[in-house]
Parts: sequence; structure tokens; C-alpha cells
Amino acid sequence: MARSVADFLRRFDEPRVVAPLAPEPVVIDEPLIEAEETEPREPIVELTDELRDQLVEEGRAAAKEECEELIARERAASLLRLETERRSWAREEGERLGEQFRSAFDRFVEETGADVGRVLEPFVTGEVRERMVEALVDRLRVMIADREHPVVRLCGPTDLLDSLCEKLGGEGVATRIEDVGGVDVRARLDATTIETSLEDWMRELHDEDGAQ
Repeated sequence: MARSVADFLRRFDEPRVVAPLAPEPVVIDEPLIEAEETEPREPIVELTDELRDQLVEEGRAAAKEECEELIARERAASLLRLETERRSWAREEGERLGEQFRSAFDRFVEETGADVGRVLEPFVTGEVRERMVEALVDRLRVMIADREHPVVRLCGPTDLLDSLCEKLGGEGVATRIEDVGGVDVRARLDATTIETSLEDWMRELHDEDGAQ
């Protein structure tokens, strides 16, 4: 159906129709959420028979190595304990044997001391007598050093008197001897008297032997 021209003309007597306003957009202030980066996934390895055998062998090797290390540590600890016990035993045994040795030695000295003393007494006495004679001669030499024609009177056993006279022979001294026995020698020059003390020493030696 054809429309007339009047349909296309604007009519001012009709009420004005206002188009509704479009609503303003609502802005929501929210932080931007960044998309998380996904880590690349490792490729899935297919467990083949060859790979399975390799993993089994690696596990066995690791277990063997760990077992060997454990055995080595236990062996070292055992050796350390053994060495500690050995040292402790040696120390205790040494102390015990040392105490037994000291006790046995003390008994030996106690049982044989008197016999040994009697056996050695002649040798010891002879040595002491010789030293006493030497000391007596040295004293007499000092006493007669500043005297002219000194005369020394000697009393004692014959053997010691002969020894004294022999030692004083080159000193230019006259001697008068008197054999009175005993073990000591008495030498007198004017008002000075010198005497050995071998008898006192032997008495002390016998007293010590008797006390033991």
C-alpha cells in the first residue's frame, strides 16, 4: 500500500517524545588480577623395561654403598672399643703385676738382706778401712807440713800401722807404733790426736742389720 506525503511531514501539534537517557556506566575499582604463569610441566617419561632395569640397578648400587659405609663405621667403632679395652686391661694388669713384683722384691730383700750383708761385709769393711787410712794420712800431712823432724805415735792393728808407715815413709816423719789390736788407728802428734771410727761404723751397720 502506498503511503501519502503527509505521513512523512512533521507535525508540531503532537506532544514531544523525549528518548530516555542511557544509564551511565558503573566503574568498579578493582585491582587487576594478573594471570598466573603456569610452570611448564615436565614431559612424562614412559617407564620402559630398560628404564625400569636401570632404576633397579641404581637403587641396588645406592643400597650397597650405604651398607658398606655402615659396615665400615661399625668396624671402626669396634676397633676403637677393642683398643680402649686393651689399654685398660694392660694398665690394670701392669699395676697388678707391678704390685706383685714389689711385694716379691721386698720379701726377697727381707729374707736375703742379712745373708748378703754378711757376705759383703769383709769387702765393704776393707774398702772403708782403706779410705779411712787415706784420710788419716792426708790429715797427718797437713799437721806435719810446717814442722821439723816431727814424731808421730801410732796405735792400732799391725796391718793398718804398716800401711800408715809405708804411706808416710817419704814424708820425712818418724813414727812410733804400738800394736793394740782392734780395727781403728790412733795417731798422736804432740798434743793433737786423730782417730779413725771404723769400729763405730761397723757397730751401726750390725745394728741396722739386726733391726731389719
